[in-house]
Amino acid sequence: LGAVCMKCRRYGDVIKLCDGACRLRVSLFGPEAPGVASCLCMQGVACLELRRYPLALASFKEALRIRATELSGTSGKEVEYNGASLPAHPLVVRLLNNIGCSLFELDELESAKETFVATLQMQRELKLTDPLRYNSSFEVDPKDAHQRLLGVALTLGNLGTIYLRLNELDLSLANYEEAVLLQESVLGEHHEVVTDTRRNIDAVKAEQANANTFVSSSTRANKFTGVLPYVSYHEGKRLYSNLASAFSCKDL
Repeated sequence: LGAVCMKCRRYGDVIKLCDGACRLRVSLFGPEAPGVASCLCMQGVACLELRRYPLALASFKEALRIRATELSGTSGKEVEYNGASLPAHPLVVRLLNNIGCSLFELDELESAKETFVATLQMQRELKLTDPLRYNSSFEVDPKDAHQRLLGVALTLGNLGTIYLRLNELDLSLANYEEAVLLQESVLGEHHEVVTDTRRNIDAVKAEQANANTFVSSSTRANKFTGVLPYVSYHEGKRLYSNLASAFSCKDL
């Protein structure tokens, strides 16, 4: 029912239903049950839609704690984040992404940067041949490698935006330039996502050229459209809203 309400954009109802589902699952299966994490993820996305960022952040962090326990030792690879070792896994990548977006919306830019740095490190730890999901025959989906590359590009774009806000133009440019190379390798040179990233690159280069002229970080940030993207739980899509693009891809 919560998924149906999410599709209908009844986000307040989603939060209430997820809260009830979480309580029920905790009472039946305990607080570490994977189903609890799933409810928290959906609740977090609904909170992001309603701009209730502190609650979104709390939901995603608790979901991350549960997922980290559930998936511990499953991949053989770990990434340090906030003093803890997290298993490298696509589910953890998505949660880190959402935590980073929540922190960004709360204007906690340094924490958001650290979160996306950890996200990027984890994405690079995962091989392109590691499955993100399986098809109905339980075979590795052949599209996963392309989607994994686009996921890395998205994180690089997020970091480019954050470094821009922090007035670290060289790092912003480096991340955007790596992002566009990955996007071109999957989408081609003329896709709108690539065009939008190149537009961001041109804007950063213009700022570098005018480095001797003071421009406030808020003015600079306003040259870039939208907000950081997050994983839409009910559709399973990652949204490229910060690149002003309609492009999306599943299960990154």
